[in-house]
Amino acid sequence: MTLASWRGGQLQFLIGPKTGATRRLQQRLEKKNGADDIRILLEGPYGHSHNLQHIDRILLVAGGSGITAIMPYFAKYGDRCSIVWTVSHEDYATDVLRNELAGGEVQVYINREDAEASSSPVPSDKERESSHQVSHARPSMAAVVSKATNDLIGGERLAILTCGPGAMMDDTRAAVVAGYGRFLADQIEYFEEAFGW
Repeated sequence: MTLASWRGGQLQFLIGPKTGATRRLQQRLEKKNGADDIRILLEGPYGHSHNLQHIDRILLVAGGSGITAIMPYFAKYGDRCSIVWTVSHEDYATDVLRNELAGGEVQVYINREDAEASSSPVPSDKERESSHQVSHARPSMAAVVSKATNDLIGGERLAILTCGPGAMMDDTRAAVVAGYGRFLADQIEYFEEAFGW
């Protein structure tokens, strides 16, 4: 469970129910059916905040609930951001695409093995104005980073921020390192956020 957004006094969470506390919370919410407030204990914030005001382009790479770590950057620097997000289930991504990431350039990769290639989140009118692309595969981080660096014009600077599973971040970091030498030393900045138990 991760805080996804806040508007006024309202908090919205992104919850991927598994077992234990998240499953119990899901059951309580289903039982209440929105009739009453539920009291919860919050702690945090965790992580870091990076000032990217001096950056021309920003590549945000997320796996699963790692999307919550990059959403504040999209909210602040949206017109300079492109997002690559891997998820296991389409329905996990649909609400976030329709709300927090509406209007953004987002590539969503559904990487669950039994996902049906023919299905994809149904775009709303708001989403049609954005460029959400859905693929049923695991992205090549080397190809993602290569495209982002190849799109740089002249001395433009690129920041790459990642948050997600360790293997995905390892692949992204390796792709950035492999690309050094094709661009100026201060042209690329790499940041990662990690969370776990």
